[in-house]
Amino acid sequence: MKAMTQPFEVETIVFISNDSEVLVKGTYFQEHMSYETEVIVTQTQLNQILNQLGRNNSSFAWSDWFQRETVEEGALLYYADFACLSDPTIDLSVVSDASSIRQIRA
Repeated sequence: MKAMTQPFEVETIVFISNDSEVLVKGTYFQEHMSYETEVIVTQTQLNQILNQLGRNNSSFAWSDWFQRETVEEGALLYYADFACLSDPTIDLSVVSDASSIRQIRA
């Protein structure tokens, strides 16, 4: 039986160091349609996403992609733009199996 995959092209990831939620923006593909989508995931799910990106891209190191800046009360804002990454596609079903994710789309 063919496994169900949920292809998702990661465009940007944004999070604040003292927050447990991570915003992942990208394009979600479902059959012949695609949707610009924002997904809120946990820090654990972020690790799964970064691991998938590392498997898809031979010399991927998250520290090369993330920029950081200090925001209020000493917290750090982390931002990554994956527009230049050779293969930004992940399988969102691997992440959604860990726990529920919230998808935001209009």
